[in-house]
Amino acid sequence: MKKQYLIWLLFGIAAYFPIFLKLDTWHLLKWDEARNAVNTLNMVEKRDFICRSYNDSLDTWETKPPLMLWCQAASMAIVGENTLGLRLPSALATLGLAVMMILFCGRTLKDWKGGFFAAASLLVSDGFIKAHVSRTGDHDALLSFWLTLSVFYFYKWLISKDLKNALKISACVVAAVLTKSIIGLMFLLGLFLCLIIFEIKQFRQKKPFILRGYVSLFWSVLVGIVAITSYYILAETTHHGYLQAVWKMELLPRFMNTEGKYLMPERGHYLKILYEQNRFPFWDFLPLMLWLSMRSDNSDKKIFIGIPLSIAVVFSTIMSFGVWYDWYDAPLYPLWAIIFGLGLSELFDKIQIWVTPKHRWQFGFLFVFAFFAMPYRNVVQRVYDSFIIVKPNEMYGISMMELKKIHPDWRNYTLLYSNYDAYDAPMQFYQKTFNHDGFAVEKMFIDLNPPLSKMDSFAVGKRYLSCHPPATDSLLKHFEVTILYKHDECQLFEIIKKRHQTVKK
Repeated sequence: MKKQYLIWLLFGIAAYFPIFLKLDTWHLLKWDEARNAVNTLNMVEKRDFICRSYNDSLDTWETKPPLMLWCQAASMAIVGENTLGLRLPSALATLGLAVMMILFCGRTLKDWKGGFFAAASLLVSDGFIKAHVSRTGDHDALLSFWLTLSVFYFYKWLISKDLKNALKISACVVAAVLTKSIIGLMFLLGLFLCLIIFEIKQFRQKKPFILRGYVSLFWSVLVGIVAITSYYILAETTHHGYLQAVWKMELLPRFMNTEGKYLMPERGHYLKILYEQNRFPFWDFLPLMLWLSMRSDNSDKKIFIGIPLSIAVVFSTIMSFGVWYDWYDAPLYPLWAIIFGLGLSELFDKIQIWVTPKHRWQFGFLFVFAFFAMPYRNVVQRVYDSFIIVKPNEMYGISMMELKKIHPDWRNYTLLYSNYDAYDAPMQFYQKTFNHDGFAVEKMFIDLNPPLSKMDSFAVGKRYLSCHPPATDSLLKHFEVTILYKHDECQLFEIIKKRHQTVKK
């Protein structure tokens, strides 16, 4: 018992660094993370927990259901309206996913070593421990949690054919859809393929067909359809136009990229990138580990191993025909990790029989060190040294946080931005959080075509923070200012007077 506690303690310490180290030191990232942050704050402000809103109207660009936002709202209520509160749900989903893999492999497959190896494999995967997945306020870590959990419950149902596990599958799929829309259904085709293969094997072995199991599956599917449909009907009823936006942004027009807004893959792109970028460090070992698992004396493992393999192949194929970004493959890494971990456990057992009992601990340490030391060092070093390119509208938060530290009494100023980079989600998040903290931060958009057509919008004695050089340069052509603060391209200045003319207050 003490040995088990020690292993769990060591695992927890090791898991901290890739998951939580410097989690809140990055600035708020543009696009999805910043959009989620603003959506979450708007949801809490408006007490509208059904659909996302942006700029005081229904968000028709980010149309995903709100489960991730609910988690972020709860997190920020506990730890504060900051990047840590925003990212903590993704980090906890990653930790929960790793623990869940261990418990499933240990309790259900009777292979605790395989579970720990699988979890360790996930936590050293560059394709999962990264921005846009486990370390930012995006959907993909939580999505991967639900999808992987559905795989585990599917296996349990496949063995028992009971209603309880069938309903748990349905609950996981519903949660996945409520996390990231249609992508939450992408494992179903792979699960269906596994079901067909399993029943064919049962038929060849002349085992009886269990009708009761498929009745339970029917009820679980029906419950899932009702739950998902109910949400979308409720969303459309309370926010007219939501379903039209979902069709455009989440379904076939998005998948087929009919508007040319997204990245279209080259044939075989996923396997090429997975291998060339070392996104899963044990890719070369997967065929061997799969073979070892299939040759295992553990019948549970032999039955189960085909499920993650089938889903991974089907999911990769679907992904190869649609639009693609480098975080879309996040749900695959737990599957690769499980295949590798279970096979590595088999390899460990086959080699261990040649080791004397009193040297088993030394052998185990060397075995784990040989496979995981270098990948673990690499992922932790990357997390520690991580550098993310800062875009113009992302610099406002950095400067505002610094100003708050060095000049906490400067609580009134206006954020100045332009069509040089008009997407202001990062700026909106910091503006809202600062105002919730008692500041009076406003924002103003300057149209540079033609530049600064309305001079009356600017007031003498008022402070403006600009991180857009074109906007700053245009303003300085018309006003004399005092520079109060400067950081890279960001400047906080106070207007003294209009050039060539005194400006009345």
